[in-house]
Amino acid sequence: MPETWFMAVYLAALQTLRWYNAAFQSKDPVPMVTASLNIDYAGSVKLGDWIEISVDVQKVGRNMAFANCYFFVDSKRIARASAVFNVINA
Repeated sequence: MPETWFMAVYLAALQTLRWYNAAFQSKDPVPMVTASLNIDYAGSVKLGDWIEISVDVQKVGRNMAFANCYFFVDSKRIARASAVFNVINA
């Protein structure tokens, strides 16, 4: 069952960063694609645990954007995801 936990965090990280990608864009959406996504697992969860996710945008530039996503259970960090997005210049 551990592989289920890893896959769940991976999918949650990817989706959270995608949702946040839309949120930190300007009024005129800028298309971006995920260039890199890394996840570090630092803890475990039990069935029924509530996982809280927070996102920290480091920088949004002309060509690249950088963000981190943190996963917590009871205020204890259990995973971190970092992503790099490539800004598509039309």
